[in-house]
Amino acid sequence: MKDELKRLMNEWKEAEKKSDELDAKWDENPDGEEIEAAWDEAYKASQNTFNALAKALSDMTNGEMDFATSRAVLGHFPERIEDMINRLA
Repeated sequence: MKDELKRLMNEWKEAEKKSDELDAKWDENPDGEEIEAAWDEAYKASQNTFNALAKALSDMTNGEMDFATSRAVLGHFPERIEDMINRLA
């Protein structure tokens, strides 16, 4: 479980970084359709990975922390969640 959570956390961080980079490029060139399309894909990947990570966190707690709560906690405290994942046995 720890390896899966770490993988998802890393994927989410990378997808967020890519999305942010493309967002900055799109701000510089708002008419860039290719940039917009690339951002759309990066954002979707980020959200899909975020949801997979939130589901994995909920599953890890056997449903004690439901999916919505997992999403909220992950969205507000990503560093704490990453630290928790790194401390898992």
